[in-house]
Amino acid sequence: MANQDLKAKLVELRQRLQKAVNINPADRDLWTTLITELSRQAEAETDKPDHSPQDLRAALEQKGAAYEIEHPEIAYIVRQVLDILVKMGI
Repeated sequence: MANQDLKAKLVELRQRLQKAVNINPADRDLWTTLITELSRQAEAETDKPDHSPQDLRAALEQKGAAYEIEHPEIAYIVRQVLDILVKMGI
């Protein structure tokens, strides 16, 4: 169930990011990488992820905090993703 919740939130985050304005290309690339890697882990496609779960979580926390003021909706979705990761033990 947590995997399905994570997948759904990642889709929502991706959609919100696509609609957002004022996000520079480097940030978009980083978001894409984070979402892709988290999606892979949720689907258990790979035994050896490109990034450790702790690295992904830290990057997600950092980017989410940076978006609190200009993109509060994105930051809120990121917090929801982080909550799901905690429930999954990541």
